[in-house]
Amino acid sequence: MQLPFGVISCFGRELFPSAGGVLLWRGPRRITVWRLNRHVIGQYGDIPIVSFSCNPAQRHWFMTQTQEALQIVHRFDPIRFGRLQRQLKYVLAVSSDRRFLARYRSHLGVCEVNVTRLRPKFENCPETAAYIYAAVLVHEAAHGSIANGEIPLRYVARGHIEYFCNSEAAGFLRHWRPEAAELWMKKYHLAGKADSVCSRPAAEVARAETIG
Repeated sequence: MQLPFGVISCFGRELFPSAGGVLLWRGPRRITVWRLNRHVIGQYGDIPIVSFSCNPAQRHWFMTQTQEALQIVHRFDPIRFGRLQRQLKYVLAVSSDRRFLARYRSHLGVCEVNVTRLRPKFENCPETAAYIYAAVLVHEAAHGSIANGEIPLRYVARGHIEYFCNSEAAGFLRHWRPEAAELWMKKYHLAGKADSVCSRPAAEVARAETIG
């Protein structure tokens, strides 16, 4: 069975955060923590999963997909899963069309995941999207390790932080399928804009990566 390499393209450029904030982060820290704890919908290991959605089906979907992604990291890469448990104090669903898929807020250890961007990835690439979602969480936990001093900045030049975090995501993917790790690094550091079609042969995806 050929790996549908194109699934990685599904995650596109929205992996990288854009400027802007939400009202949740503008109040006192204790109020923010209270709100997060009040809206925990589930957890995996020591990591709470949070959603402010009023839609039960959406809450259940986010909880299920996030638990599966965390379980995948735990199964394939226990060392990196340990980092997730240290750095991801909450995995929070947000719903907006801002141009990011996930980002890390270091002052509270919150990994925001944009459901608006995430759900289509599972609809288009259901067989493998959970593994790539897992890699995104590894990527964000690496940002947390740098921001919180677990990985001293002197060992990771500021201009190379994104590369380092993508290398960590690829290191996780290598435990699953080495080809996926190679394509991840190629996509984010060699190819520029990427095609968004799933389940293409490797050669076709490689050609698509050069378009745009």
